Amino acid sequence: MEFKKAILSTCLLLGMTASAEGTEDKHPASYIEYLQSITLAGEKVAIEVPSEFDLAAQEINTNQQTLGFVLDGESIASWSEYVSLNINFRTDIDVRTRLDMIEEHLKRSYGKVKVVSTDFDNISRNGRNYHVAKATYLFTDETGPVTTAAVCYSDFKTLVGTQVSIRGKHSNKKTSSANRLAKKIISVKR
Repeated sequence: MEFKKAILSTCLLLGMTASAEGTEDKHPASYIEYLQSITLAGEKVAIEVPSEFDLAAQEINTNQQTLGFVLDGESIASWSEYVSLNINFRTDIDVRTRLDMIEEHLKRSYGKVKVVSTDFDNISRNGRNYHVAKATYLFTDETGPVTTAAVCYSDFKTLVGTQVSIRGKHSNKKTSSANRLAKKIISVKR
């Protein structure tokens, strides 16, 4: 499957420019193994992208990896649902700052952005702390209305986040779907 080199700015929502890579495998073993090895405050980070999504974009830098996924049969240029994963290592960016970066990017790119909800939490397990932040945004891009849910985890060394964007008229159903999928994709397990 071939993908365009330029990716919609929606891919940048986690503050990262990604370049598209073609892939023959739906979920190549190399990145699945990599995602299964991530820990946060000594806890395993579970990342599971539903099988109906194809890897459509990937960029790897020394301390950062961004992966973009679209539904089967869709592309970066034309998607109905888009999932972005962003992993930062050796970073001091906290979850609140990441959500602020996402909101500022959306406002800069699309003008009017409605923040539907935000939630921040500090989790302490076995003397180790990590932070969780969640937010939902409504905006309109060049194609039409988009609902985006973001979930970020950080222990001030590693930041792991996902964004789920769903196109279509803004509704409580789309907001719930985006939030549910974002929470399903990334979680911290004991």
